[in-house]
Amino acid sequence: MTYRIAVDVGGTFTDVVAVDSAGRVTFAKAPSTPDNQAVGTMDGIA
Repeated sequence: MTYRIAVDVGGTFTDVVAVDSAGRVTFAKAPSTPDNQAVGTMDGIA
C-alpha cells in the first residue's frame, strides 16, 4: 500500500495528513519540537 503524506510544522503543533492508495484520509496532530522538527513529524506519522 502506498501513502501520500503532507506535514505542516507550526509553532505549537505539527499537523500530518496521510492519504492511502484507496483514498482514505487520516489526520494527526502532535506537539511541535522546534529543536528538532523531525521528532514532531515522526510523532504525527506514528
